[in-house]
Amino acid sequence: MRAILDTPEMRSIGAKELYPGPDVTTDEEIVRHSLNAGPYGYHTLGTAAIGPDADDVVDERLRVRGVDGLRVVEASVFPYQPSGNNGPTSPAAWIAADLILEDAKQYEREDLQIKAVG
Repeated sequence: MRAILDTPEMRSIGAKELYPGPDVTTDEEIVRHSLNAGPYGYHTLGTAAIGPDADDVVDERLRVRGVDGLRVVEASVFPYQPSGNNGPTSPAAWIAADLILEDAKQYEREDLQIKAVG
């Protein structure tokens, strides 16, 4: 990315590195920076943050408080930016699938078959 930003074409439009900055130069420093201060400008998160309080949008089972049958299963439930860009969203979805299947067992009907895959 630095090599791309350092081209005359990119410099001519004012493109420059913002993070992690020129002081971070080695692979080890870049990895450490990414793990400790992952960039926060790419994905909206925290807009439906999970939490234990009544004013938190989503409860511990990813259910939207005050709305029956609705869950949020994407990065907006994270109250803070996780490292790894989109990586943490997949495990959150796997957990959500398990929660949905657990809750569905309470409401099984003859005409509705919900089965785990895999």
